[in-house]
Amino acid sequence: MDILSSFRDPPEQAFFRLCGKTITKNLAVNFAISNPNESSCIVLLDGDMKRNVIVRHANSVADIEYKNLNNILEEQTGINGKNFDLPLNGGNASKTVQEEQKNNLLLKVLDSFHKHFKYLNTETPEELIWEIANNTPAMKVFCQDITTTKYKNRFKELANKVFSKTDANSIFLVQEMMLNNRDLNHGLWTEFKDLLKDILQISDID
Repeated sequence: MDILSSFRDPPEQAFFRLCGKTITKNLAVNFAISNPNESSCIVLLDGDMKRNVIVRHANSVADIEYKNLNNILEEQTGINGKNFDLPLNGGNASKTVQEEQKNNLLLKVLDSFHKHFKYLNTETPEELIWEIANNTPAMKVFCQDITTTKYKNRFKELANKVFSKTDANSIFLVQEMMLNNRDLNHGLWTEFKDLLKDILQISDID
């Protein structure tokens, strides 16, 4: 996308064909251990994964709350603390030491999650693409009679209309077609650009 033209050195991108919870469970631990620079590793999750809670960081968790740390992680990240695959060094350490090590790692996971995980400004990427493009002059003729509720199904219908196929490649091509014909002044597109500018610490995006 032409967003990359806004960078002198475009950032590396990776797309994971995994559910958001699996991505969170794996990468939050990875970031907690490796402690990368905030702007160098960002995970953009679907907006429908955003939790309506007061954000808590490790320094707000009192010692007395450690017994409830698994639930605090679930409240904040959507994943119970016991489900994170933590690289603990058990060995001959006492249970007290092992518990302390586990708690310290979970607190690092909590902070790494809030540091590196952000949310899309719509519930799904499909919603963003559809809403910023379906009513533009180039796309309206294809989209105006598609009224299916789920956005993913709308793209299947559109792919069938344009290519007479609904395979993954055809769906990708119609999504790309819509992005290329998006309304650059649409409110959701403006919000998305502002989100990226804040995350990537750049001044502007086309």
